[in-house]
Amino acid sequence: MLQGMRNASKGLLGKVVLFVLFGLLIVSFAIWGIGDMVRGGSRNTVAMVGKTEITMEQLRTAWQNELQRLSQQYRTVITPAQGREMGLDAIVLGRLVTEAAMDQEARDMNLGVTDAFVVETIAADPNFRGVNGQFDRARFAEALRNNGFSEAAYLAEQRNTLVRRQIPEGLAGGIRTPAAMNQAVFRVNAERRAASWVALPAASVGEIAAPSDEALKSFFESRKASFRAPEFRTFNAVALTPAGLVKAKNLAAAITDAEIKAHYEETKESAWGSPERRRLQQMSFPDEATAKAAVESIRAGKPFEAVAKERGVPEKDLDLGEVTRAQMIDPAVRDAAFALASGAVSDPVKGKFGVVVVRAASVTPATIKPLAEVAGSIRTELAAARARKEISALHDRIEDQRINARPLAEIARDAGLTVVKVDGVDNQGKDRQGTPSSVLLALPGAQELLRDAFNTDVGADNEALGVDGGYVWYEVTNVEAARDRTLEEARASVEKLWREDQVNAKLTARADEIVRKVNEGATLQAASGLPVRTASDLRRGQAAGDLDVDAVRQIFSVPAGKAGSASKPGQRIIFQVTSATLPPFSASAINPQLAEQMNLALTDDLLSSYVRILQNRFGVSINQQNLRNAIGSAQQ
Repeated sequence: MLQGMRNASKGLLGKVVLFVLFGLLIVSFAIWGIGDMVRGGSRNTVAMVGKTEITMEQLRTAWQNELQRLSQQYRTVITPAQGREMGLDAIVLGRLVTEAAMDQEARDMNLGVTDAFVVETIAADPNFRGVNGQFDRARFAEALRNNGFSEAAYLAEQRNTLVRRQIPEGLAGGIRTPAAMNQAVFRVNAERRAASWVALPAASVGEIAAPSDEALKSFFESRKASFRAPEFRTFNAVALTPAGLVKAKNLAAAITDAEIKAHYEETKESAWGSPERRRLQQMSFPDEATAKAAVESIRAGKPFEAVAKERGVPEKDLDLGEVTRAQMIDPAVRDAAFALASGAVSDPVKGKFGVVVVRAASVTPATIKPLAEVAGSIRTELAAARARKEISALHDRIEDQRINARPLAEIARDAGLTVVKVDGVDNQGKDRQGTPSSVLLALPGAQELLRDAFNTDVGADNEALGVDGGYVWYEVTNVEAARDRTLEEARASVEKLWREDQVNAKLTARADEIVRKVNEGATLQAASGLPVRTASDLRRGQAAGDLDVDAVRQIFSVPAGKAGSASKPGQRIIFQVTSATLPPFSASAINPQLAEQMNLALTDDLLSSYVRILQNRFGVSINQQNLRNAIGSAQQ
């Protein structure tokens, strides 16, 4: 992941995007997004921003949340050591300092928001909408539980964010990129190039003699970190999931045919088919007498629409659309409408909102799958439901025994569960041979389990992971610290890398010679003696045929007419730029998404400057020792 970030930052466009991303992490995330931790008081201060305290607990919570967020985003475990290497500690602390400065500025400016606005904002959050597109309180409560928030804490955090947001909205609202910047970005994106190129294969350098012991040792010592053994951990895991319990206890066999049939009858319309749908028309009347006269007229042959026209009702106001019984909110109107034959009109109906007459313009019958077709699925569903009930009780029994410090293996044996030993994996889930651990991957919630196993200690009492509707308990039994391998341990890898290094050095030297000759006036074919290929309409940062992204990037790094080279596994690409074209500038040619990113970058730069002014005004002090303690840094 780190290498990917480094590669992305080589190009100008990549640098712009990474600048935006990391700038937003440091400043805009704190300003625009909601906070991700519950503020707690502590006597252990990491930083002071004016009179506002940032505690060790605040920083520790934010640090762990950021590691977890990135681990989920990249689907791999980001360890604290990797986080520090990426500079996440500075980013997290910077965000908290920014929040504190903005909060204090908001207080000094007497900014605030109403309770109604806070509630309205939360209700409009798409993360809390149910299947009907409306705010779902159950979904809201579940999200708060999953993120460790109480409702009061979340409301307070939302209020702080909304108050804080007023400052940047007033400061940077409506900012737009200047024309010169738009033109520069246009040139980067719109330029097209063509090139001639040859591929210099590794075989062209000839045989590489075996290295002497002295050369191999010297190479090993200079690259020792490349051959370092990572930390390996061994841990036991006990999984309790509905699927596992169904299989272990053969719960599906215990489901009776009567249970299957009863469940089918209860759910057949909603789960096993499409309910009846009707396209309905409805007309309102002031009283039953008027409605009855209209019904008689319609049944005598006058069209429904004609009666509506006489009453001054627009035709578009008659149509209720195609609906199911469940979508009708008025019981009286629903029962009358769904009792009609297709094309028939109802007697006057006294509904919740007055007297109406309903017409069934069309009827689409319900389609239900037969019981025989879905019995197997129902059996599986009922077995899983039974397993979920048993899991709840079994979970409580297991937790009671864990409180009494009973060994996990004994608890699992008594519960009829299997202890799975994951033997020696690194934080990427690979074993000592460098291959993904099949034992780990077979466990539910493997990535979350691996992440948590590398964030605990041997013998620690860990919380069970909630995965796949069940739980996984785990305990770390052994930790092999990362260490430097000896030359003998790593000899095969060292020899392989040494040979690759020698081949690359010879390829590079040969490529440099060809590039020199071409730049002095020789043709690419004459200088290389290799078949020449051509590529046209090359776009910056995009691979083209056999030219990968790095080769295209290098083609854009030299002037037209000049030569250069790029590395590629097993060969070296040598090229000569034959043309570089740029169409006239057009503001409409700027990608809207890129334009928005540039606007965000400018906004972020303005806000960063503003925050620095606030920090200088309020004063910021950091307790380095407490900072290291909070994030678990080894630099004591």
